[in-house]
Amino acid sequence: MLKKLSIALGLLFVLSLLYVGCASTTTASEAKKDSKKDSKKEDKNGDEKDFAEIIKDCQPITGMLTVYHNTKDGKAYLELKPEELDKIMLCSVTRESGDGTFLDAAAMEDNFPFFFRQINKRIQLIYKNVLVRADRDKPVFRAVEKGVSDSLISSSIILSKPHSTTGAVLVSLNDLFLFDRYNLARHLS
Repeated sequence: MLKKLSIALGLLFVLSLLYVGCASTTTASEAKKDSKKDSKKEDKNGDEKDFAEIIKDCQPITGMLTVYHNTKDGKAYLELKPEELDKIMLCSVTRESGDGTFLDAAAMEDNFPFFFRQINKRIQLIYKNVLVRADRDKPVFRAVEKGVSDSLISSSIILSKPHSTTGAVLVSLNDLFLFDRYNLARHLS
């Protein structure tokens, strides 16, 4: 069952990346500019948009997590419910295509546990540290807990007010998952 869960999570993550990367007409830098504009608008207004208003022109992609894709502007939003925050999930990263010099097509890149955390008006994607650990009943446990932290991978502002019935919020999928995790641009230049 755990194996099926990890496969499902990996597929969800890869499909969401492919969907955003292939269907989006904006580049990563344009997406960052858009998110900066959105954050400036939010700071000026002090209010997020209604959940329904943001997803009205979007196509829902349901799964373990729900993604909304706007085919008109290429933006994608991730719906996060309160019960999905601080819940450890497994990410399995696979490259869709090779680059001819450094990596092959369909290469398994990494598997790592992660979770989403809300801090004020931001959602953070956190890498869960599982490499350094100790038994709870050993004295070294406190040292590990205080000295080795989880790692922030990315974050996004919350774009919507909480949904009236589920309490879910929307965040930009581009902000959370569209980045050069392995710093390949530096290696290829």
